[in-house]
Amino acid sequence: MMYQVINVDPSHVASYRAIPTLNSTIDAAPSLVPNIYDPTAPDAQTICPGYKASNLKMTSNGMTGTLTLAGPACNVYGNDIPVLSMTLSYQSKSRINLEIVPAYLSHKNYTQYILSPYIVTKPESEGSIKMGDTDLVFHYKNEPTFQFQVTRRSNGEVLFSTYGTKIVFEDQFLELVTSMVPDYNVYGLAENIHQFRLGNNLTRVRLSLLLEQFVELCTKVYRHSMQQIQVIQSI
Repeated sequence: MMYQVINVDPSHVASYRAIPTLNSTIDAAPSLVPNIYDPTAPDAQTICPGYKASNLKMTSNGMTGTLTLAGPACNVYGNDIPVLSMTLSYQSKSRINLEIVPAYLSHKNYTQYILSPYIVTKPESEGSIKMGDTDLVFHYKNEPTFQFQVTRRSNGEVLFSTYGTKIVFEDQFLELVTSMVPDYNVYGLAENIHQFRLGNNLTRVRLSLLLEQFVELCTKVYRHSMQQIQVIQSI
């Protein structure tokens, strides 16, 4: 029996993609219990100051204004946005739009608060609509803080009301409180990818921060993989 000795050049040995090792804390996440069901969670309605409205100006189809924190920031679930911009527009005889966003937006934070029309198309006004042309009436008061209510002109029915509550607007938390009748029907929650009718007692936890971290992790893994592929191709 004969044996042949083969000398192998290390530079010609096939190289395989290294499998990245994920951090052991990858599956560790904060509690998913909504704050309304967590008795130990801070109550934003009690702690936070709400907002005061100013610079209110009537427009041809609505109103614009500025909302400013009515007291020291609470920063209960993030950082309070100190100044907000408010735009009310009557878009049709049966639809109004109230948009509240940070007053100071830049390319760094714009997409955090404003969804691209590519994802969610914003409805537009159906011609020249004035306040008196619609069956919806927008009411507001500024004491003790800014609160608003939407009613039907035809019968006075209250459709949406934040009366008796505060608006909480933080970079990681938003709270609007309204009262609902039993077996209510809510449709088309804005900027929400969901079936048109929302189920009763719908509770949703939005983990935007965790999503950003997940995307960042996937990006790092992808870049590492591409680097390994480039190394293999160059050999």
